[in-house]
Amino acid sequence: MKDEKVNLPNEWWVSCACNTCSGQIEFDASLYQTGTTIQCPHCGIDTVLHIPCKPVSPPEPIPEQVQISSPTIPTAETVERPVFILEGCGFSSLEVYDDRVSIVGTGIISGGSVKTIPFSCIIAVQLKQAGLGRGSLQFTIPGGTDGQRGVMVSSDGEFFVGGTSGSNSFAYSNGIFMESNKDDLALKIKNHIEKRIRELRAAPTVTPVTSLADELTKLANLKKDGILSEDEFQAAKMRLLKA
Repeated sequence: MKDEKVNLPNEWWVSCACNTCSGQIEFDASLYQTGTTIQCPHCGIDTVLHIPCKPVSPPEPIPEQVQISSPTIPTAETVERPVFILEGCGFSSLEVYDDRVSIVGTGIISGGSVKTIPFSCIIAVQLKQAGLGRGSLQFTIPGGTDGQRGVMVSSDGEFFVGGTSGSNSFAYSNGIFMESNKDDLALKIKNHIEKRIRELRAAPTVTPVTSLADELTKLANLKKDGILSEDEFQAAKMRLLKA
């Protein structure tokens, strides 16, 4: 059967294993079909031919396409909005959030300037309602005592910290026009800030818990680095063990 291999196309010449001795039998697949019984040239026992299937090549991988992400554009849902906005009597406005207030300048000189005071820095909030005088909100912060050299507010609603005072004021009315609606909003702002300050101060603080083994390891590292002498290490170790 091997003599028939001459001048035959390679794709027609195949081989299969004998059912008895497993010897390889080469034959012309164009002459013999699967299921044909022949005598095995190796063991002489009849065997059934079968044409092995050609292995299927795996599909070529599709090249990955580079994903170009577009820049994130802030939307109305992602931009933080102030809880209250109080317009000043000049070129400024007061923006109140849940954790801070911002005094934003809108005039020619102060346009774009922003002064932010976190609620954690505010000691007290004082409201002077508009009437015969100027209506303003005053935020007392650490850094001094309020006095005659305190905060000065110009006629255009800007704020100035004078002397060593620890206050910041925002004027929302010049006292000339009666603006009761601004008084009501200023009162809501005062109540909101005081409520948030109480909530922030009442929030429990989480103190990291360290074990005795951790403290001893720290001491050992300090000794290893040469920061603590042997005597200092032993003294600190005894204090930890006694505690």
